[in-house]
Amino acid sequence: MTQWLHYFFHLVVRTFINWYTFLGTSPAGIAVQIITPVLTAGWRLSDWRKNWPGELKRAAYALLAVWTATFIICIITTVYHDHQFLVKSNESLRRELSAKLENPFAISFNNEYASISNTVQAFRFLMPQQIRDCSVRITAPRENRQVAQVLASLGATFCRVDAPYDPAEPDDEALRGALKDAILIHMKKTVPDRAAFVVALGNVFSVRRTYDLPSGSPDELVWIQIGEGNPWRKDPTKPGTD
Repeated sequence: MTQWLHYFFHLVVRTFINWYTFLGTSPAGIAVQIITPVLTAGWRLSDWRKNWPGELKRAAYALLAVWTATFIICIITTVYHDHQFLVKSNESLRRELSAKLENPFAISFNNEYASISNTVQAFRFLMPQQIRDCSVRITAPRENRQVAQVLASLGATFCRVDAPYDPAEPDDEALRGALKDAILIHMKKTVPDRAAFVVALGNVFSVRRTYDLPSGSPDELVWIQIGEGNPWRKDPTKPGTD
């Protein structure tokens, strides 16, 4: 019931706007059309009784008739335009859904494609100028295991990826030192193109970096530590590295 009243209220508001626009006026202009006859007839009740039966009454009825007729027309046109908009929106969604159903292998040029492209580009930055193969370790808590799997799948094209996961083990080890709602990149300063890797990954995720690595880690290791919560980039107007 509340939702119905909400839509009805918006219909009335849109109709009112279309109505005074159709009349070539504004809310202030409508107010002037009402105030002018009032001032013409006078403020006293005796003046109204005297002037009402004549021209004032006919003018008021004529104005009310014009307003009523045009308002009804605007209701019809507003409902029609809303209907046309919904029809076009539904048709667009139907075509998009139909295309996906007809070809499940089609790649849509959308935000998901952009995120995948940026992530692949980030891992590509780790590969050139390396004497040995780049080595990547990815850890994540259970709630973000799917994110780790996606990164491991994309990164394996360019690097040796280690994404250990044991459902029987607690998340304590994976979360030790991790940041909530972000990805922490552990890498040494000697890793080539480390800045480009972090920047490219920041186009998709909220990224922070550190030069701390576990003792005995190889120089080329890059540890992607996914924390709890939402690790994806939050503000489309700012890089995820901010």
